[in-house]
Amino acid sequence: MAASDSSLHVSPAQEEERMRHAATIGALGLTLAAAVALYAESTSTRRLEIKVLGDERRQQRLEDDIAVLRAEKAWLARPSRIEAAARAIGMRPALERQYVHVEDIIDHGSSSSSASAGAMPPLQAAAAASFAGQGDRQSPLRH
Repeated sequence: MAASDSSLHVSPAQEEERMRHAATIGALGLTLAAAVALYAESTSTRRLEIKVLGDERRQQRLEDDIAVLRAEKAWLARPSRIEAAARAIGMRPALERQYVHVEDIIDHGSSSSSASAGAMPPLQAAAAASFAGQGDRQSPLRH
């Protein structure tokens, strides 16, 4: 039995060797785990960078589109273009007699004709008076 007892007994040098071996395996395991985690984070960062770059390109395209639309709006809103288009469909500037003064359309309660039954409201009466004498013409905005 003495021989079997000596095989179970480990010398301090052997114990130290086993501890170094276990520490080396543990360090390699931690290194491998850190490498995997770093790779996963790197992949995630690359995906995020690609998304940000795509978003920046889309933002630039949208800003360019907005600039084009603003330029188109300015071009279309030019008074000379609107005047030509209005004349092309038969519109013309309002005549002086077609303008109505505010005082003419405000009912101050002083006129007895507007209080009578069947009288036109002041705005309609003023508009009718301003267009009186135009006969069977089309709209006052057309030739």
